[in-house]
Amino acid sequence: MRAKWWAKNEKRWTKLRALKEALSSNDERREELALHYLRFGNDFETQADRNIRKSYYPQLKKLIIKIKNSKDGESEQAEYLLKEMTDIKEDKLINLWSSLFWK
Repeated sequence: MRAKWWAKNEKRWTKLRALKEALSSNDERREELALHYLRFGNDFETQADRNIRKSYYPQLKKLIIKIKNSKDGESEQAEYLLKEMTDIKEDKLINLWSSLFWK
């Protein structure tokens, strides 16, 4: 079954597309897996993988907010992820300001 699916989808499949589909699927299990990946990555992830994963946040933010506002089983996880996304932006600003003023 998976081999057939992959043969049909391999040319257009991307992690970002898969995350968008999962977050907009109304399937709590798919939402859960996508949110978990966005929050924690996976065990085999490199620093480059983490940076790519974090680069997805702006493109997925509206879908994550929709889950947070839905009050379904994953709304709390979506809320945590949105907070973490905000913290990452603040850390980047702090690092930028530090590099400018503390040379």
